Amino acid sequence: MSVLLPNDAKYAFFIDDNQAFHHEWDVNWSFTYKLTDSEPLGEYGFCTFLTKTPNISSFLLGHYMGFFKNLSSINGEIAIAIDRTGLFALSSNNYPYGVSKNNVKLNSLIIRDATGVIYNQTLSSFPIQTDTEITLRFRYVNKSEIVVEYKSEFDSYSEIVRMPITTSLSNNDKLYPAFFYTTPVSSLTTSISSTFYLKNFHIQGNVNNPTYS
Repeated sequence: MSVLLPNDAKYAFFIDDNQAFHHEWDVNWSFTYKLTDSEPLGEYGFCTFLTKTPNISSFLLGHYMGFFKNLSSINGEIAIAIDRTGLFALSSNNYPYGVSKNNVKLNSLIIRDATGVIYNQTLSSFPIQTDTEITLRFRYVNKSEIVVEYKSEFDSYSEIVRMPITTSLSNNDKLYPAFFYTTPVSSLTTSISSTFYLKNFHIQGNVNNPTYS
């Protein structure tokens, strides 16, 4: 599926490279957001992922959400996307590690690791489009799991999903969290109607190399 975004498409992409977190330790990162849209059928999506590369210079837009370096390779180790269209989960001829078009789900939470799509479900815990603030927290645990949690302004965190993951990490690899937002997501619409608010992008981890014995 080709993506030909309109010239006025909006996207944002950044990597927090202030610290290099060692992959042998847990990494927790979180942010608070709200998203408004004047169009009931508007397209929008955002993705956060862990990468070994602090200075990514090549990334694809649209439903590839910056996680894809090109049509056949990815920029990171583990990605979590919230996608109005669900197209982030889509497989392609060059990178056949996703789902078929028939299995794409609207308003979905999608997780990819080094093996491809490992989670693809309609998000029911909270609405993607929200006038109130939602905080999302992501936990890379024991080098083997990813945990996704959320909370509204005055609540405590609730777990959405916990999944085993596969990565290509080895030796003294370091991790950096990245974030990507896009509207629209595909060329199926040219509507640029959503507004995304992001604050308190926060990371916890350990920058020290472990001691092995």
